[in-house]
Amino acid sequence: MYINFSHVWFADSAFRHGVAKADALHACRNAIRIFRQDDLLMYVGADQSGRMLEVGVSTRGESSRVVHAMPARSNFLR
Repeated sequence: MYINFSHVWFADSAFRHGVAKADALHACRNAIRIFRQDDLLMYVGADQSGRMLEVGVSTRGESSRVVHAMPARSNFLR
């Protein structure tokens, strides 16, 4: 599924783990893995400094919202 990341919204929960908006977007745009988990698209990719992140994007209709962003846990890196 293609998401236009220039028109994505961010929920407050996306910042809970201290990941900056620019880093979450970079990880999504350069994802090495994308998969569906429940009703989220999960992106696994590196932030601007090379740290691997997991980013959860809720897609409902035509709108997309980043609801989760944190350093990638080991189960996302397999």
